[in-house]
Order: sequence, then structure tokens, then C-alpha cells
Amino acid sequence: MTVYNDVLKAVIGLMNESKPYSTIYVGSDVPRNGISVLPNPASPNAFLDKNAVVEWIIALNGKNENQMIVFETLNMIHLSLTRRKKYPSSINFQIYDIDTIGSPRLIGREGNDQWIYGSSLRIKFYMRGD
Repeated sequence: MTVYNDVLKAVIGLMNESKPYSTIYVGSDVPRNGISVLPNPASPNAFLDKNAVVEWIIALNGKNENQMIVFETLNMIHLSLTRRKKYPSSINFQIYDIDTIGSPRLIGREGNDQWIYGSSLRIKFYMRGD
């Protein structure tokens, strides 16, 4: 497992503490009445070296047939992540901050009456090395 996978799993664990209406999936395809996270491959990173400081941007997207449910859930996740005082750490990483880059906003509505909302978060962490 890479450090990035470990950090993403830790952040998803924090998101699940908000008790969202759906399991949080990893990927670009948001399932019906679902929520997904997608790491941005173009995120600005520091050097991928030992003890690097990394800023990683991830997209948080949701779909639901009820517009208010998806909007309020994404907002709740953002609030819970950005207001924390303590973040997870392990032998390989230490998250020290999460902030909102783009707040939840309407992207559109599918023909099957699914409302789509998207947002983005910046995860700041130390990549620890030997």
C-alpha cells in the first residue's frame, strides 16, 4: 500500500464518522444515491521524498434523488473534516489539516432524477520516511 492509499483510507474513515447516506466509494463514477471521492492526479505535491510536506486535492461528489439530502450530506462532511482539531497519523504519514477548496455545488441533474453535487478538499500531510 502506498502512503496515498493510507491517507485516503484515513480521510474516508473521517468522512464516515458523519454517517453519510451512502457508503463512500473511490472513483470517478458516482453510483445512484451514492457518494464518491476521487484523488486529483494533478494535485500540487511537494517532492515525493522522505519527510515531504504534501498538499493533495480530492474531489467529493454525490448523487441523490433528493437534492437537499446530497447537498446537506456533502456540507456535513466538509464541516466535520475542516473543523477537526486532531487528524489521523501513522508510521508513514501525519495529516495536519484539511480545508475546503470548492464547497458543495450543483453540477447537474441526470435524466433519472439524480441530482449531482461536487466539491473538493485539500488534505495537507507529512509523508514520513526512515
